[in-house]
Amino acid sequence: MFCSNPTFIALFAAHLRQNNISVYEAEDDADTVIASIAVNLASRDDAHAVVTVAQDTDILVLLLYHRKPTMADIYFLSESGQRRGGKAVADKCISVSDLQTKLGQNVCNCMLAIHAVGGCDTTSAIFGHGKGTICSHISRNPSLQEHCMTMQSLQATDSDVCTAGVKLLVSIYGGMNRDNLAQLRYSAYCSSSISRPFQPERLPPSESAAHMHARRAHFQAVVSVWGTLGNTDLLPTQWGWKEDCGRLVPVQIDAQIAPLELLNIVRCSCKSNCISALCSCRKHGLQCVSACSHCHGCNCANAFSEGTDCDLEADIPSDIASDPMVDSQYFVMDDDLDFLYEEEV
Repeated sequence: MFCSNPTFIALFAAHLRQNNISVYEAEDDADTVIASIAVNLASRDDAHAVVTVAQDTDILVLLLYHRKPTMADIYFLSESGQRRGGKAVADKCISVSDLQTKLGQNVCNCMLAIHAVGGCDTTSAIFGHGKGTICSHISRNPSLQEHCMTMQSLQATDSDVCTAGVKLLVSIYGGMNRDNLAQLRYSAYCSSSISRPFQPERLPPSESAAHMHARRAHFQAVVSVWGTLGNTDLLPTQWGWKEDCGRLVPVQIDAQIAPLELLNIVRCSCKSNCISALCSCRKHGLQCVSACSHCHGCNCANAFSEGTDCDLEADIPSDIASDPMVDSQYFVMDDDLDFLYEEEV
């Protein structure tokens, strides 16, 4: 039960204790408290089956990882109700022991990393790659299971975590062990921009973003909260988080968002004739190019005096220019291809 009124919580807890009902109050993450209590009850010598009533998948993942074969069975009961979007969901009662048998011990041992890397309450989801797909992919690949174990290791260094996280993401995006995210990102961009409208969210992450994602998965979801059930003193600011106005926020990237060669490109959006110093191209001592939004590097006071993009007819071979099937506006001899046409291509 969640309630933001501490006075009511104290009164309600006292009432339950007076009626011989054990009460545990979670100061931070309630999921770890619930899973810890269930595991402790199931590990007692006189233990009977334990039923955990919850709706959160995080709790089921914790139970799959922490329950041992020597313990009594734990049942995960998800009551009926309405979920996001108003969808009605029926009761579900899952035997953790049976599910562990179906998944296999190796997958259960990697479950925290699988869930955290794939996205949870504190880590980003991977667009287009669901948890089931990731779990099946890792279950068939022993080397990926080793990377998962590194992600879950309390002794893993920052370098170990980043390397393991990148290897997992490379494999999830269909790469081979020798590939890197930059290569996959470029290949995905080339293929997606040709076959269908460009969707940047489908691209693999940059290596810098992958490092931050791996650190957060290792800290918040795997080691500090889930793997040790809260029994650790690691600092979140060392693992992909930063403080902002008293709150922890994720560090998205720690490198340039693009090569300097691209970041340093200057193009103007002048609606006049680019004749004054208000033109950003003229201000930086550059001539307008086809990327400029209005003049496109021609018919303005700051355009090239000779050989501009506007004079394309002079560069088109006569036999091609006379062909009625050829549209001269798409025949560009210069490397400076108009951005509008580049996106359409």
